Amino acid sequence: TKVRLRAKGFSQVKETNKVNLEGVTLEIPRRDGTHWDQIKTATAEFDQTGQTLWAEGDVEIIMDVPEGEEPSGKLMKINTSGVKFEKAGKATTDKPVKFQFDRGEGSGVGANYDINTRELQLLDQVHLVWKGKDAKAIPIEIDTKTATYKETESVVFLDPWAKLKRATLTMESENAVVKLNNGLIDVVDAKNGRGVREENGRKIEYAASQLALKFSDKGQIAKADGFGNAKLTSTGPASKTHVVCDTINLEFEPKDKDTILRKAWARGNSVIQSDPINIPKPRPANVPDSRILKADVVELRMRANGEEIESAETHAPSELELIPNRPGQPHRWLTGEKFWMTYAAENQLETFRTVKAATKSIKPADKQQVPTLTWS
Repeated sequence: TKVRLRAKGFSQVKETNKVNLEGVTLEIPRRDGTHWDQIKTATAEFDQTGQTLWAEGDVEIIMDVPEGEEPSGKLMKINTSGVKFEKAGKATTDKPVKFQFDRGEGSGVGANYDINTRELQLLDQVHLVWKGKDAKAIPIEIDTKTATYKETESVVFLDPWAKLKRATLTMESENAVVKLNNGLIDVVDAKNGRGVREENGRKIEYAASQLALKFSDKGQIAKADGFGNAKLTSTGPASKTHVVCDTINLEFEPKDKDTILRKAWARGNSVIQSDPINIPKPRPANVPDSRILKADVVELRMRANGEEIESAETHAPSELELIPNRPGQPHRWLTGEKFWMTYAAENQLETFRTVKAATKSIKPADKQQVPTLTWS
């Protein structure tokens, strides 16, 4: 059986070789033969010559209905109008489309559905919402121009741009791929992605040529991995820390409805610069130095609130530059085989330890800029 077509009434126009149908139900079998895609509409016109079915009014499509059973609320349901069905197994419309499924809902304008490949393409103004496994979970919203859902692969392709939002987290990118697991978002893999999260007076920004966000089954972000020209900026009330590296890996810890940043790995040509900001005038005597840390691999651990750095550890030969923000203080450099650093409030450096150390310092009063060197 390739298709079942039921109708409560029909009339045929002999001259046009077309059949007008009323109370139409179209059932198209899946490959296993035990499930069907069910299409319903009040009226439709069947063209016997072109072997097409045209439904001008409202159309409801319910996917993957078990044989002999009534559709359940967990199945994907698509509502639209102005649909043309072709014998080859394709359905098309240029009208607004809305759909619902167990884990969310969405909308768009214009759609193509290929029954043979199980691909649904939304052509314009696409808005998708994933509600997560927990009904109380904060939903993930995605906007894009076009989206292609490949059912057999459980992936959604977003093109040529994408925007993602969940609570205080937003991300923008060029084309992106959403990988699903049991209907939930598992990973969003985005080209030239840029993410921002603002909470409790702190702003965290990250970007990379390729940005992958992994989510939990509650829709919370669990990991963020950036590859190529990776950047991370954390801005608080008193300080700003900027990270540039080849690859960045962010690990998050679940807390109630959301997650907090617990650890960050910067790998490959890593440069971390920390600067005091919002310095009052006149400048107080305790303004900390600006710091530039350079190492191939740097591990940053955050405090329990996820808002400030607790410690930093390098895993390769490293250099620390201290740039004075107070008059009369020396400009200093320090190199070592490995660094261990802990931080006080507002990302101020509290303790520092290294091995195979070498220092260089230049006093501002020294017009010849002759450095003082030490080794330890």
